[in-house]
Amino acid sequence: MDKDPLAHKALFVFLSLTALTLPFDGYNYGGIGSFFRILASFTLYVFLALLLLSPRIRIDFLTSVRSPIAGVLIAFVAWSIVTSAWAPNPNWALSRVITYVGLLGMAFAISVLPLSKVVGLWRVILLGSLISLPLGFVLPHPSPVYMESGRFSSGGKDPNDYANLVLIAFLVSMFGTASYAHGVSRSLIVLSGWFSLMAIPLSGSRTAIVSASLLIPLGWLTQGLRGILVGLIVLMLFGTTTFVLKDSEPFRGYYETLVGRAQSLGEIGDESTWAGRIDIWRAAWYVFTLYPIGGVGLGNFAWVSPQYSYTAALIASGREDEGGGVAHNTFLSVLAETGIVGFSLFFALQVFLFLHLRRVYKRHPLAKGLLLGLLGYWFASLTLTWEYVKVPFFLYGSVLAFKREALK
Repeated sequence: MDKDPLAHKALFVFLSLTALTLPFDGYNYGGIGSFFRILASFTLYVFLALLLLSPRIRIDFLTSVRSPIAGVLIAFVAWSIVTSAWAPNPNWALSRVITYVGLLGMAFAISVLPLSKVVGLWRVILLGSLISLPLGFVLPHPSPVYMESGRFSSGGKDPNDYANLVLIAFLVSMFGTASYAHGVSRSLIVLSGWFSLMAIPLSGSRTAIVSASLLIPLGWLTQGLRGILVGLIVLMLFGTTTFVLKDSEPFRGYYETLVGRAQSLGEIGDESTWAGRIDIWRAAWYVFTLYPIGGVGLGNFAWVSPQYSYTAALIASGREDEGGGVAHNTFLSVLAETGIVGFSLFFALQVFLFLHLRRVYKRHPLAKGLLLGLLGYWFASLTLTWEYVKVPFFLYGSVLAFKREALK
């Protein structure tokens, strides 16, 4: 029984408001950042205040910190901060330091929640994804490049970032949180999840398409015959919906873009399919060979990449800050910016998370959803620079909440 329900409820309210804005954090308001950044700042103040005022929150926090997952996460963030000392662009490094410290605080704030409230938090993220879908047709996108590309997005985000975020929210909710609901509530979660998933074909994100094609059937298989039957029905409905909408405006353009990008997956050996990523990946590896121990410095691969990549140099020529392309691969980005030390800590963190979820997923449906969400994060990380985005830290905090319950 929760002996301090008011503290947990207060923290949950602020975390929920922050989570709701997660799909919209691409918008920058008046130079002060997104709604997520603004609300996250208030949430961290509340968390720090509760650490001082609430014995229950303090005990839960100290329990979370004792876990190996927390230790490796703290070590990775700490080492990443250390590498900013030799970064050629200190301002970019400082910006990433602030991001990491804030997200680390968010992860530990989530880690002290009861599991019932962690379930609620992911339902809120799904709700934000659901709201963002229709708003993507109404709100202007801050980047005209995305608007002209024929690819759907929302919340001011890159189409790939947006689609993969929605997919992770879907996986955790559909195969995790839905199991804790019954009757009408469960039906609403399922319907909301499948509706929000339309963001993937609309965005034309090849990474999200491949990831969804692998992980959603995997989720169905874990649910036995019932899950497989539900999957077949959903596939038929998805196919029917696509067929009906493909000749309607504004879906016609998105459909044509989707078909073209899906067909390009059959030409995986062609460098043009990768949109310059292979050139940048080579540059990231080369930067690592130049700075193998500590990397080039936190947040600074994009600063030096124009020196080693033709693609990055083209990107830099169109930017006022002269920054080039990011690594477009989380693992190579960590390797190039923080060296073998940072990469070892980051890799160990992912292994610890996977092993813990693999150990408990049969007993806790939420763990199954988080495990699929973690796999979705890994897929996204193969083509996106995602070590410092928000959603993995929500996954980290959720797993820490599981670990805390086990340590009690």
